[in-house]
Amino acid sequence: MACSTPRVSISPRACHPCYLFEFFFPHSQGHASLSSRVVTYWDVAQGIPIKYEAFDWSDRLTERLEFRQVQLNVSLSEADFEAANPAYGFLLFRHAPRLDRFLTGRE
Repeated sequence: MACSTPRVSISPRACHPCYLFEFFFPHSQGHASLSSRVVTYWDVAQGIPIKYEAFDWSDRLTERLEFRQVQLNVSLSEADFEAANPAYGFLLFRHAPRLDRFLTGRE
């Protein structure tokens, strides 16, 4: 894996400075990566990733993740991470509510 020299860029979504890292992956027969190139954007002020883009071997965009309105240092409890928490409203199987109730223990 090779990485280009990091450069400072302007975030395309928020018009604030970010670091842009571009990674290139070699194409080898034994361990071919699904992506030929990955680009990550890191917020300069907060030091967190704000965008991820992956490109296939034809240089077509195959995946994009963006992180918006990120809140750092928020208070979370163990219940915040449980699928059975009714305040969360998470359905494991949205189209099979009985199976969801069985697996999560929620009514």
